[in-house]
Amino acid sequence: MNKQIPARYGFFLAFWILLAAAFVARCAGLNGDLWLDEIWAIKTIQRFHSLWQIITTSHEINHPLYSLYIYWLSDSSPPWRYRLLSLMSGLATVWLAGLIGRRQWLLVEPRSPSSHADTACLLTAAIAGGSYLLIHYSSEARGYSLAVMLSFLAWYALLRGNGNRRIGWQLTYGLSAVLAIASHVTAVSFLAAGIIWTMASSWTLHRSWKSLARRTAFWHGIPAMIVAAYYFFLLRHREIGGAEVSPLINVVSECAAYTLGFPVGKTLIVALPVAALLLAASLIFFMRANRSLAAFYIMAVFIAPLLLITCTHYQYPYPRHFIINAAFCLLALGTLLTKSALSGVAGRTACVVLLTLFFIGNAAHVADLSRYGRGAYRQALEYAVRTTPTRYVTFAGDHDFRNLMVISYYVKKMTTKQDVIYFPQDPNVPWPSTGVQWFFVHRFDANPAPDSELRDRWGHIYTFVKLFPYCGLSGWNWLLYRNSTALEECHEK
Repeated sequence: MNKQIPARYGFFLAFWILLAAAFVARCAGLNGDLWLDEIWAIKTIQRFHSLWQIITTSHEINHPLYSLYIYWLSDSSPPWRYRLLSLMSGLATVWLAGLIGRRQWLLVEPRSPSSHADTACLLTAAIAGGSYLLIHYSSEARGYSLAVMLSFLAWYALLRGNGNRRIGWQLTYGLSAVLAIASHVTAVSFLAAGIIWTMASSWTLHRSWKSLARRTAFWHGIPAMIVAAYYFFLLRHREIGGAEVSPLINVVSECAAYTLGFPVGKTLIVALPVAALLLAASLIFFMRANRSLAAFYIMAVFIAPLLLITCTHYQYPYPRHFIINAAFCLLALGTLLTKSALSGVAGRTACVVLLTLFFIGNAAHVADLSRYGRGAYRQALEYAVRTTPTRYVTFAGDHDFRNLMVISYYVKKMTTKQDVIYFPQDPNVPWPSTGVQWFFVHRFDANPAPDSELRDRWGHIYTFVKLFPYCGLSGWNWLLYRNSTALEECHEK
């Protein structure tokens, strides 16, 4: 017993160190510039007059549960305050990942000593805390991080309530599952997987269709009905904001790269096969040790997202739309790493090598987030305004909605006596005869090669001045071009 007490102290110390490291990593992007989706959501919510309007507005930009949080903040709040709920959710996600990792290990190895379960807890929390995809969205004023945290809480409640009908765990599960979907609709992937888990585990325990139906109804009946009503009355009428169209395979590969720490570029195509190989190994282990867990992860990571995209005809998927699936993939990998770490010298060596590569790769992404943020929009505008010698500063861009949304937000934050005017690409809107003074071009690719010159639709020539980069995933590179005519001659209102 005396030997176990220091060991437990060591475990708790290691766990708190992991949480502290996860917190520091998530602060890297906390106070950088807000990007388009965050600004769009804030401006939309500021026009709402009641909480009911938030709940019933069916638009992709509205993540209802997170919108309720933004609704209570003032219009002049700094970026970190809009993102604070995501930060707290991201930290809770790491804590819950450790609890889930421990619980899963006890399901697959019920006779193993407590120290092995502690190892599973630490390894699962470590990869959840170090994955850049989860770090990135833990500092974004959107509902993704909140949806992951609530899905993890619901999964933990389902695991704890396995084999009994305790009302406390049922209420925790039902409330968390519904609120997760209210945070972001893609959390429905977890609900589907949870139903499969309950059915599989019930059949394994009782081999009775009656018991299967009773347990499934007990755990999932009310949440499923609430989600069905939510979809029927609101989600099926949801407006999609529109975005760039990317092949699904590219989007999933990018999601895998940011989850596991692969560089985004020419090696992007390697990330998806590696992720598939690791997940397949996890599923094989689950199939041998606990088939109910295997069924859960097959649904959560593979089948549910495909059904969601197919049934909703989602046209513009991004890596963030697979964050729930990626997060549960990490939980499965945590159990696999634990098995490897406890399987002798070779297994421990493999585990250490994989974790080292994982943390180095993800640390590089975190460094980019800290350095570039989601873009340098305010800095770009301040540069243009500061170097313009006229009373009026005129802008245009390659995408009116995106550029104008960002420019109009940050101009209000600037202390300048100059009037900033944006000219849209609408041919019915007259432009200055020599063109605008500044022209913005936005690019999503990691290393854009700017053209030295460009022409607007009226033939005015602009010269490339400066690139304002971003870290990837959220935001864009902003390329600033200056009118080739002297700025003093381009100030017609």
